[in-house]
Amino acid sequence: MEQSHTVQPGQIHNVTPQLSVLVADDNPVNRKLTVRYLQRLGYAADEAADGREAVEAVKSTRYAAVLMDCEMPEMDGYQATSEIRRMEGDGRHTLIVAITAHDADSDRAKCLTAGMDEFMTKPVRPESLARMLEGQAAAKQPAIATTREAGSPDDTGPVLDPEMIGELREEGQDLLDDLIETFDRKTPARIAELANQFAGGDLKAASLSAHSLKGTAGNLGAKRMWRICAALDTMARDGAVEQAASLIGDLRAEYRLVQDALHAEHSAPTAPAEA
Repeated sequence: MEQSHTVQPGQIHNVTPQLSVLVADDNPVNRKLTVRYLQRLGYAADEAADGREAVEAVKSTRYAAVLMDCEMPEMDGYQATSEIRRMEGDGRHTLIVAITAHDADSDRAKCLTAGMDEFMTKPVRPESLARMLEGQAAAKQPAIATTREAGSPDDTGPVLDPEMIGELREEGQDLLDDLIETFDRKTPARIAELANQFAGGDLKAASLSAHSLKGTAGNLGAKRMWRICAALDTMARDGAVEQAASLIGDLRAEYRLVQDALHAEHSAPTAPAEA
């Protein structure tokens, strides 16, 4: 079975270059899901938990592509991309794909300025990922493009999107159970951290936390939770601290609904395999 690897400086996993993709994202749910998609598409995958790890990985391994989350602590995706381009100079050019929840023209321009080649909005779907990687493999030169995911979380609907949950089940019950366990373990502390960041006026950190929670919700099909996190991200960027307080209460309530719904999926029997 394919294995993914968390990159540590000095311990870079080397694989066949044309089949190797680096996933750089500080959100463990996002990384696990993207790695599984890549493995199903036939790619080996390395993992980096932040921009600095991504830069170290690219120093030692030639990747077919780097899937770069834009919003990460310490060194974000824009800074990491700029550093990679500086290291490469006029020679080698690694395909770098921006993975972001934002889709404004200004965001695309920021990605292009940093040196990224592609732009994909969250949640990343396997079909769009396959089209992007296959298309870039055949391209002679990189060109900034936008892949807007079908079914982006933009409506109310049920607590969990049944279609998204169905797709996760197709990837394997083990993956779904792992994502649920990670969601249970990480999310309460992240929500508490977000509340403290707003209360303490650390709005840059609050934006990063809301962005991360938004990515987790999107990948699990929790569209209503996604919308709340997106609104909190916007409030952090706009300095709307007072309005955020009540919305964090809504986030906590919605988290509990999502948790209950995920636990029901965890215990739901899987369909028997066809003979």
